[in-house]
Amino acid sequence: MKPESKTLYLLLAALALALLAVPSAILLDAVKSHFSFLDSLTMRSPAPAQKHISPAPPALRSGKLVFVAFTVKAPKAAKVALAGDFNEWDFSRGPLLKAKDGAWRTEIPLTPGHYCYQIEIDGKAGLDPSAAQTKQIEGRTCSALTVD
Repeated sequence: MKPESKTLYLLLAALALALLAVPSAILLDAVKSHFSFLDSLTMRSPAPAQKHISPAPPALRSGKLVFVAFTVKAPKAAKVALAGDFNEWDFSRGPLLKAKDGAWRTEIPLTPGHYCYQIEIDGKAGLDPSAAQTKQIEGRTCSALTVD
């Protein structure tokens, strides 16, 4: 073999080896970065579980819970809701369902005590027409309810 062809052959072999090594290095980096989440799983021990349980209100501890039925006659209404101090005056947390007779109904579990509430019919809040008592609270007149 001529020295020129031997040099050319060695040069081609080195070039081929370099070209083969580059994809392997790139592939190795890609695999390492893809599975890097495994390092975080094995490096540290898990944190201990913590329980934060708040005590139940006194009425619930006694086991007394009363389901109170609310009925509103508004057959032409599109939406009826109930809000009071039992649901933080949030009408979205007290929707009533329309029955076939046109009345709107719901049942809410309450502990014994005194409650104040309002009925919202199609976005307009007011008193419950069937409530026997009313009360002033925080500048608003509301229907009053006592649960025994």
